[in-house]
Amino acid sequence: MRAGQQRGPAVRVEYYGSVRLRAGVATDEVRAASVAELLRELVRRRRGLSPDVLAEDGTPRAVLVVLNERHVVDDLSHPLMPGDRVLLANPDVGG
Repeated sequence: MRAGQQRGPAVRVEYYGSVRLRAGVATDEVRAASVAELLRELVRRRRGLSPDVLAEDGTPRAVLVVLNERHVVDDLSHPLMPGDRVLLANPDVGG
């Protein structure tokens, strides 16, 4: 695979709170096979997410990763499926 070429299923990324401000957009669509791959691509694409929110290797620093509005992801090797929604928000977001 050539540099910049994406693989894996297409997933929708939604940004909330200050993470949205840093990303500069509300949503992205990214192809990635795992959460780690997704985060690395987002760091490459959205420079405002690094280094305070995501480290250069995609490791979350100050961001909550939620899969399909139900599952908080702490295992970055977690596989992604076509149509998954990944929400990125401040760790203190919620009600």
